Amino acid sequence: MAKWVEDKWGYIRGFPGLEYRKDAIAAIQDHFYVITYGKPPQLIGMFALFDYHSFNPKINAKELMYVYLEESFRGLGIGKRIIESAKKISESQGASMVVLDTLNPNLNHFYEKCGAKVICDGQLLKHPTSVLRI
Repeated sequence: MAKWVEDKWGYIRGFPGLEYRKDAIAAIQDHFYVITYGKPPQLIGMFALFDYHSFNPKINAKELMYVYLEESFRGLGIGKRIIESAKKISESQGASMVVLDTLNPNLNHFYEKCGAKVICDGQLLKHPTSVLRI
């Protein structure tokens, strides 16, 4: 998981390094969900859910982060199941919505097909991003 995070998003925050990623993920491991396939299990995907802290304390939401699916498993409906699982877990924890941001606005169409709506477009650390709500 640390290698995926480093390869896909490490350049964004300016402190890349696989050892850093391993430590960072270990610190938040209770928020990570992994997707495996086969025997022995092969890691093919992941996502993380965190409490979303909004300006309105009445909003109970989760933030979806670190969504990744190994490229060879894309197009099989697994990505949609990841989003459905994230929504179900969030609902079971009392959240009324899931919020996420994309660092690649080209992914918005996928999330919209899963029921998300774009709230705003902008930049995160000088990279284009979209904030979506499911």
